[in-house]
Amino acid sequence: MEDGIIILNISEIIKSQRTMKNLTQSQLADELLVSNKTVSNWENWQDVARY
Repeated sequence: MEDGIIILNISEIIKSQRTMKNLTQSQLADELLVSNKTVSNWENWQDVARY
């Protein structure tokens, strides 16, 4: 954190929003019509740019 600015990457945003809504990776995947492996990859910063 620099000068009061918090920088989050897209992986952190996806995971924080999912957990804030009390969703599992599988539940989020079902809502987005993707596999839970895809959500896992997004949250671990793998293959994010492809989607």
